[in-house]
Amino acid sequence: MLASLLPGFRDLRVPLATGFLWLVVVWLATYPVIPTLDEASGLAEEVYRILGALGPAALVAVLSFVAYIIGVLLVRPGTAIVQFLLRVVPTSGRRLSMASSIESRQLARKVALNMVRAGVSLPPELSEMQPYVERRGMREESDLSENELVSRIAATLTTQMYMEISLVATRLLADSRDLFDRYDRAEAEAAFRFGVALPLVAISALLPWRLDLDGWGFAVIIAVGFLVAGALILEGTRKQIESNDAIFQAVFSDKADFPSIEAARTDIAQALALEQQRAEERTALKMESRNSEQRAEEEAGLVTIALKGGRGQNSVPNLEMVSLHVEITNDSDRPVVIEKFALDPPLKAIRYPQFHFRLAANDEHKATLEVEPIPIDAGELSGNPISEFTAEVVYKLGDRRWTRNSAENSRPVLLG
Repeated sequence: MLASLLPGFRDLRVPLATGFLWLVVVWLATYPVIPTLDEASGLAEEVYRILGALGPAALVAVLSFVAYIIGVLLVRPGTAIVQFLLRVVPTSGRRLSMASSIESRQLARKVALNMVRAGVSLPPELSEMQPYVERRGMREESDLSENELVSRIAATLTTQMYMEISLVATRLLADSRDLFDRYDRAEAEAAFRFGVALPLVAISALLPWRLDLDGWGFAVIIAVGFLVAGALILEGTRKQIESNDAIFQAVFSDKADFPSIEAARTDIAQALALEQQRAEERTALKMESRNSEQRAEEEAGLVTIALKGGRGQNSVPNLEMVSLHVEITNDSDRPVVIEKFALDPPLKAIRYPQFHFRLAANDEHKATLEVEPIPIDAGELSGNPISEFTAEVVYKLGDRRWTRNSAENSRPVLLG
């Protein structure tokens, strides 16, 4: 009741109770050498005189002050010793309720899986958290499967979350007073039980010695002391689990977050954003490349080839073509190099003129070829377009080589 009415009392109760119990231990260990009032002399006599003058209230105040100082100095080491002993005992290593423990492992594994898939590694200070004996035979991350790597990261995050409980509690003090009070009450109760356990064990060991009890009496008091201390430690463990649960449940309900989990999520978000940016850049490059290819093809399409009929021999119906005209036109804004020209079968040239030449922008080249006589319609002679026969030209425009046919609706084809 007093603790609920005076929140600050929780801060005083643990060191006061611990200090008074350690004073009892000191008294049991040293009282035979403490002089009585009649035996006191020097400083001891002066202390008795001052306390007698001030009365019982002053004695209580002095003892309370001394007990508080002793408690402040010894409560934290005593609690650390108890918690170390709890970690040594395999059956007492729980620091969370079963439900919170399962949720914490699920949270750590989910974050670890997202880290692995996003290509995010643990920072060096967390990677070195495992003791040397655990790290000595561990394989490199590159040698692990995804599941093994996720399990390793999740185990490290789970351990780190326990280490950050007090940090999250400090955040809750500013953001959610009710959740912090729930944690603080349970933590104070656990600290109280852990703090008084060790001096009770010491008292149970000194008391039968000072009472000169026989073996059975000595054993009974020792056993009772250990049972009481054990019960307090178990109850303190339960309270510590309750206080830890308060922090983890605040995290699970999105009222707070562990710094390590928060940092991991930030790294994941940054990695995903960077990957998204790279994907967009790759898409843009592909689009640019596609547009560039399309522009190059459109420009190459401005180079055309046409065949027109030349001279004929004989008369209908035995009319034959013996020559034709070739027209190569460059309507692009850049010069092209005509590398090769060839008639498609069944046309056969008696001889080809020199076709490896440079054709300026917006210019055309005309040539006449003698061909082996081939049947043809009269309408396709004397400079008229030829539709039945075709030819192919190979040309270079910029740094690309193309080929194109004289057939209607033909398109340039990239050679390299």
